[in-house]
Amino acid sequence: MSEKMTVKGKIVEAESLVGEKPSSNAGLYLKIKDGERLALVAGSMEAQVPADILHRQSRPAFEEFLGRTVECSGLISGHTLWDARVEETSG
Repeated sequence: MSEKMTVKGKIVEAESLVGEKPSSNAGLYLKIKDGERLALVAGSMEAQVPADILHRQSRPAFEEFLGRTVECSGLISGHTLWDARVEETSG
């Protein structure tokens, strides 16, 4: 079941292999407590598009916050934050 929440964390790239640069067209994540990462998806979980595509397409909505600690709101389902919005930034 999905739960609307506000969570704080750092916006990060997908993890890459040692020595490799992350792809600039991969989706971004919100790294929260204990290193858990939530995939940031700006769209609705009801969209008729596969989640991995929505995740990649959402990158521009969060790219300006890459490497910064932010507070995001949205619906958490599994390891994805749907309808994700940056509400507040720090650092």
